[in-house]
Amino acid sequence: MPHTNRSRRSLLSALLTLQLACAVWEPQAVAPAQYVEAHHPKAVRVRTAAGSTDLYAPRVSGDSLVGQAGPEDQRPVGVRLAEVRALESLRTGKDQALLTGAVVALVASLVVVAATMGDGEAISDAP
Repeated sequence: MPHTNRSRRSLLSALLTLQLACAVWEPQAVAPAQYVEAHHPKAVRVRTAAGSTDLYAPRVSGDSLVGQAGPEDQRPVGVRLAEVRALESLRTGKDQALLTGAVVALVASLVVVAATMGDGEAISDAP
């Protein structure tokens, strides 16, 4: 069954790539604190002189933007508002999300069919 595991890994890798391709970082022209308070985005990318930092579930706290390090990583991260040079928000289009859902359903169906095809290969000696 090593071939089946390799196939599953390949399919999962393709799905992850597709999901990431559906997400777009969109630049915001509004002041960072104002944008986060008004729109409550799922994630923002904050650009500073030192580089960029992604904040998930961002919020304004005093003189900083704070949030989580990742969608599943709840470590706190933050950036002082005075250091922010640019802000981008993570956007996933409805059409892209629907396409991703359809592809996930199709691939899941194919994996189930491929996994069950091996069940009928053994021939029983029973009458």
